[in-house]
Amino acid sequence: MSAQYLKKVKQNTLIKNNAKCLSIISDALDKVTGFGGETNWSLVPKGPTSQPRLPPVVLLVTGGYCYGPDAAQIFELYDVRTDAWASLNSAVSVVNHGAVFLDRFVYLVGGYNQGDHLSTVQRFDFVTFTWENVASMNFPRCSVSVAVLDGCIYAMGGSHGYVHHRTAERYDPGTNRWTMIEPMHDRRSGAGAASLHGKVYICGGFNGVYALYAAEFYNPESHQWTRIAPMRCYRNCLGVAAYKGQIYAVGGCVNWISNLRSVEAYNPSTNRWQLMPSMRFHRRNFGLEVLEEQLFVVGGCNRYGFLSSVECYDQDAHMWCQVSHINRPRCSLSCCLLIGHYELVERLFPRGPHP
Repeated sequence: MSAQYLKKVKQNTLIKNNAKCLSIISDALDKVTGFGGETNWSLVPKGPTSQPRLPPVVLLVTGGYCYGPDAAQIFELYDVRTDAWASLNSAVSVVNHGAVFLDRFVYLVGGYNQGDHLSTVQRFDFVTFTWENVASMNFPRCSVSVAVLDGCIYAMGGSHGYVHHRTAERYDPGTNRWTMIEPMHDRRSGAGAASLHGKVYICGGFNGVYALYAAEFYNPESHQWTRIAPMRCYRNCLGVAAYKGQIYAVGGCVNWISNLRSVEAYNPSTNRWQLMPSMRFHRRNFGLEVLEEQLFVVGGCNRYGFLSSVECYDQDAHMWCQVSHINRPRCSLSCCLLIGHYELVERLFPRGPHP
């Protein structure tokens, strides 16, 4: 058990309010750190079984605005079990795009690059380390919302110049074709999307005039969009994820000045939104993904500039914790999970002997 994990546990409100539990955690932390703040490896068993297990899934950060030339052409990967980041050169620069992992490939959908609003879609193979262009969407979509359901990629809304779309389309990797589906009720770019219980949800965004609190879902069986209860707050440039059977709407902005750190969760059974614990930092245009039963928020920006901070939320503990920062502050990035690829993960996060 790492010192960092014990420090997170020690900050839990329930632990802090229970003197007996706090004493137990403090004693364990002192033993692991040797009263010095650094992990005392002499107290940790040696051998292959004592090394952090290889994760079946790592978090992948793609694209975005970064400080420095060509900085956004770097993939960043996060291993939750070692709380460490690693970098890979991607040779592709794009912002305000969507990223999904499907059938061993990472797809980058739409976005913006060097003055162009993109309809293009490209996928990266982490086995061969090569890019491949696949069929383009029917419309250019900057600030597009994407989700995966039943082996297909859904691309919804987005913008092309001053035009904000309410159109949506679906990509089938088996046929390499995009097919238009029923348009949404609202025009929206900068919205968040996720799939849950056989439906694709989309929340918030910007319609060209103001930020939205409207939300809806698409049912591929009925081919219909259905409105759900509106969020409690107007949110543009937010993050949306399916987590613990609910749809979470995280952060974003009401306008380009008022950034949010509030969080709310939608229960499909009751059609109601409930306020959840707020993040530590106000942020918009960040990455959001669920990893190891926790909700991770990566980078983004606020009125102070681009962010490198990363925080995660544990619903069972009702608590946000800060974890290791990404290597470069990023805004308008996109996250997805990279599943499998054990050889790559071993190379990036070696399980060598402890110091």
